[in-house]
Parts: sequence; structure tokens; C-alpha cells
Amino acid sequence: MVAGLVIRLVGLSEPFVDIGANWHESDVATIARNFVRDGYDICYPRVAWTGTEPGYVGTEFPSVPLTAAVLYRWFAIHEAIGRSISIAAFSMAMLAFYRLMLPGG
Repeated sequence: MVAGLVIRLVGLSEPFVDIGANWHESDVATIARNFVRDGYDICYPRVAWTGTEPGYVGTEFPSVPLTAAVLYRWFAIHEAIGRSISIAAFSMAMLAFYRLMLPGG
């Protein structure tokens, strides 16, 4: 569990770049930033790569971008905030899985 956590901490504050499989991470960060700028309308998440169009996207429920946007309001926009939310979710899931695998769990 510790190794999995340490691996996820590598590059915690690196800028979001749209290389390889990181496009989803960039989209989530853009949606969070747009929530901060334009309001917290969770029914209409928006990305920034649509040119002159409004940028509404169909996506899963935006719980991570919404949580990041709230934290952005308190702590300013930092890459580490969004990634920390995912790391916290991973840690809780890993603990639940560990407890499930214990004998009698």
C-alpha cells in the first residue's frame, strides 16, 4: 500500500500536459477551473478545447472537478490539489480492499 502511495506522489505538482493517457487529467483540471471561473453548474461541465463553442461535455458525474474547484477557491489553483483528491480516493479504496482481504473481514 505504501509503495502504491509513493508511486502516485511522483510528479504531484507537475503541470498538466496533454501527452498520452493524460488527456483525461487535463480535461478534469479544465472543468474544475471553469467551475471556479463560471460557477458551479454541475449539469454543464465545460472544457477549454472547443474553440468558439461553449465547451459543454458529456462526462461522468463531476465529483473530482467539483471537489477540486471548491479547494481551488480556498487554496488557489494548483496541480497538486486535483492529483491529491485522486490519491486520497486511492488510499481509501486501498484501505477498504485491505480490510476486505483480512481473514474474517
